[in-house]
Amino acid sequence: MVRKIAIYGKGVIGKSTTQQNTAATLAHFHDKNVMIHRCDPKADSTLLILGGKKQTTMMDTLRLEGEKACTPENVVKTGYERIKCCESGGPEPWLILF
Repeated sequence: MVRKIAIYGKGVIGKSTTQQNTAATLAHFHDKNVMIHRCDPKADSTLLILGGKKQTTMMDTLRLEGEKACTPENVVKTGYERIKCCESGGPEPWLILF
């Protein structure tokens, strides 16, 4: 059975930290197969799971290398306790000052 957990909300409220700690707990203490998939333009929501290594996003892979390079082997990385990590990425956030 596949179960999904969604964590969402406004910025700077601890979503990435909560998500990584939940994933680590499920993988380590409950021996679950876990995958993190985020759509974060900063692509920093898997840093702890991947030992501090920033992951290239799917969007960046598409932009830089093309569609054929966007394979699971290229965009899904494995980290702590075999947790699979994928960052979709997205447009860079804009800062608009009025």
